[in-house]
Amino acid sequence: MDQYLAGTYLLDPVYHAFMGGAPPGVYPFQDIAPDEFTQSEYYKSHYVRTGLIDEVCYFIALGDGAMLVLSHGRAADSGAFTAEDISRLRRIEPVVRATAISYWTALGKARLLQGEAASVNQKVRHTLEHFASDVLTKRERQLVMLMLRGHSTKSTAAVMGIAPGTARIHRQSVYAKLGVSSQAELFSLFIDTLRH
Repeated sequence: MDQYLAGTYLLDPVYHAFMGGAPPGVYPFQDIAPDEFTQSEYYKSHYVRTGLIDEVCYFIALGDGAMLVLSHGRAADSGAFTAEDISRLRRIEPVVRATAISYWTALGKARLLQGEAASVNQKVRHTLEHFASDVLTKRERQLVMLMLRGHSTKSTAAVMGIAPGTARIHRQSVYAKLGVSSQAELFSLFIDTLRH
């Protein structure tokens, strides 16, 4: 959890769904995860250690641009969520939403959004935006973040509006500039940067 809060959340598909403007609702994890999420170093180094094999997330708007995400996870011994399970979770969404908003209000949302947590988040976001900026272009850094999040070459190319062959060339260039030869080494370099 410490590693997640220190910055690896920036690679989390749920975080990116929120940052991408996903509206409130119920989201099965496979609907928001990149196409090769289970091959990503984030998945192998962090997500797999949670013991989860599936998730369904409630995205609940709290006002002032804040969104609460409640995640229902399943471990391997429970099996993945079925279509009927997801249907049930969607049916109770109004009750979950009302309860969450009531609880959020009782806690005092302003207190939770201030202080040290906001400062840490700002530092982590700055690190992400400037990761390897001394050697990588802005587009190369965009490619790196997509790769770390679990996008395939094809998916990365689609998001960036370039051909898959061009994405492969950029990836090779990034590896050469950073002195790494695999996504695992790239992930380690990213985590080391977050720690400093």
